[in-house]
Amino acid sequence: MYGALEGHSKPGLAKAFGADIVQRWRLGLLDRPPAMTEDHVYWHGRDSKYATLKYVPNSESLQDTIDRTIPIWNSHILHDLRAGRNVLIVGHRNSIRGILKHIDNLPMADVQKLSIPNGIPLVYKFDRDLQPITHREALEVT
Repeated sequence: MYGALEGHSKPGLAKAFGADIVQRWRLGLLDRPPAMTEDHVYWHGRDSKYATLKYVPNSESLQDTIDRTIPIWNSHILHDLRAGRNVLIVGHRNSIRGILKHIDNLPMADVQKLSIPNGIPLVYKFDRDLQPITHREALEVT
C-alpha cells in the first residue's frame, strides 16, 4: 500500500520528493510512504472489495507487508500445498518479496535487493516437507 503516493508516477514522485526517499519507500524495510487519507481519490475505504476486512492500511513498509502476508501463507497456502494442490499467488512486488523471504529464508538485506519481474511467473516446487526444491535439485529428482 503506497499510501498517498498511489496513482502517481515514479518519475513524478522522484522529482517531487527526491529519488533516494522514493527508493526507500519502495524497497526499504521500515520506511512507509506518506499515509493515504480519506479524501484521496484512491481511498480504499470506498472500495467494496475491502469491505469485509477488519483493517485496511493507509500506508505500508515492506515489513508491514510481510506481517500481513505470512499469516495467509501459513493459514491458506500451506494447507493447499499439503493437500497436493498447485497454488497460484498473484500479488504486488512487496507481497511477493515477503513471501519469497519466508520460503527461501532470505536475510532482510537480500530481500531489500530482490527484484521481482513484472508478468513473469516464478515457479516453485516443494519437497515432501514443503521445503523449496532448487533448480539443481529439481533436475536430479526423477
